[in-house]
Amino acid sequence: MHAKAWAAYASLQSDICSRSRLSDQTWGLEAGLDYLLEDQSGAFAEIPLSDGLLLAIARGRTRERYRRGLRARFLTEEEAFDPQLNLDDRDTFRSILNKTDHLVDRMILYKTALGHLSSEIGTSLGIKSATVRKRLDRLRRRFGT
Repeated sequence: MHAKAWAAYASLQSDICSRSRLSDQTWGLEAGLDYLLEDQSGAFAEIPLSDGLLLAIARGRTRERYRRGLRARFLTEEEAFDPQLNLDDRDTFRSILNKTDHLVDRMILYKTALGHLSSEIGTSLGIKSATVRKRLDRLRRRFGT
């Protein structure tokens, strides 16, 4: 990473440290830090550092807003604060992964659980996002989730 990127990293780190609570913007800044640490030969290689960084921050902020909406819609208060329920979900997830024979399906499930979008998963696996969605649909029907 060159000096300009390190300066941007230090600035983002300082901004995150000065915040008193987590917000969409905090998660966006965190995505910006991740962007700066990634190998710059990837998806953002052709974009100037400042534009790529702003894009990464915006995507991270948007992703967190989306996740917050999903949590509000589908998680009960009990589920959010009971660690045992989360452990049970992990066991279920491991069980489903163990029953999934195809490596691509396992990677799709894993990356989906981490919150990646189908377009991101498709790009990382070298398949179309429509294929990712189709495989996820098939897996949901198979495992009833």
